[in-house]
Amino acid sequence: MTTVNLPFSVCEALAWRIASQLVRRHPDLTVSRVLLTDGFYDALIVHGPEVELTINRPGSIHVFNSRSPVGKSAWHPRSLGEAIQQDPGGLLADVERVLGLRPGKPRASSTKVLVYRVLSDLAGRYLFRPPIQIWMGHDGESALEWIADFPQVKSLVDDSSERTRRATLERFWHCHAPDLRLVFDLETGDVWNDGGGRLNVAETYGRVDRQLPRLVAAMLELGSTA
Repeated sequence: MTTVNLPFSVCEALAWRIASQLVRRHPDLTVSRVLLTDGFYDALIVHGPEVELTINRPGSIHVFNSRSPVGKSAWHPRSLGEAIQQDPGGLLADVERVLGLRPGKPRASSTKVLVYRVLSDLAGRYLFRPPIQIWMGHDGESALEWIADFPQVKSLVDDSSERTRRATLERFWHCHAPDLRLVFDLETGDVWNDGGGRLNVAETYGRVDRQLPRLVAAMLELGSTA
């Protein structure tokens, strides 16, 4: 395949598309964002028992399963520039095969999967624009830098014990762009803007006849800072 150098906004959108589609087919999987080697690698990770898909942005896609040696990818790392040239269904089928997952089909979306699908759609809307920043609650920026702007989230974090604080923070995804700011709670599906407004992804999805574009439009209206 031809080598393609992709802007970060494209890497972000492609990584989220791969991650959300894989979790939609296998809803027992979870998405995390991790900064590795003191921030040198910015990875979106899809993981479950004995399987892990690591997507470095920018960088390569690595697949790990229970049979692969510790720290060694189970396939030759594939760059995002190569992945964008491949049929999306074929790429997911390759990932499933290497991970040892049964070939899946999109299923009815749980609250968690709905959040991932909305995050993926938001990432795609910021192609070739100042990129949207989509961070887990504990990574990329000090929690104190944004939690204070979201009293509902701050209350949940403050009420957690020292032992459970990190797990509580991992429930939240903070989205920030020049014209948008939202926090998503994976556990409840609640979404807040920094003015205290709230929607719930599952409830809103039902109200808009289970149409994802209308759900995303509601989230954009909620989070607009324009």
